[in-house]
Amino acid sequence: HIEEIPHKIFVRVGKDLKTVIFLTLQEALLGFEKEIIHLDGRKVKITRDKVTQPGEVSKIKNEGMPVHENSSSFGDLFIEYQINFDKNFNAAQIKRNDIL
Repeated sequence: HIEEIPHKIFVRVGKDLKTVIFLTLQEALLGFEKEIIHLDGRKVKITRDKVTQPGEVSKIKNEGMPVHENSSSFGDLFIEYQINFDKNFNAAQIKRNDIL
């Protein structure tokens, strides 16, 4: 009997992993480069050079869990993007239209 312990970053769905990345408005509009620390401690680089919509999902092949019957095969990693919309603009930023 194997008991799965919840992880603070990843959710397992069969052989796949899911996670959520929070972006600033600037990152969502202009692109970004981030790293995720994988379950085994490796760094997985996430790069986007286009506009990212709230709730958009990317798939990174072979970055999920190992397949039980074939240890050289892996599931996929699904990344959902959420945007932190800053609601606290100061008067100068609003006047200049300088919110990024």
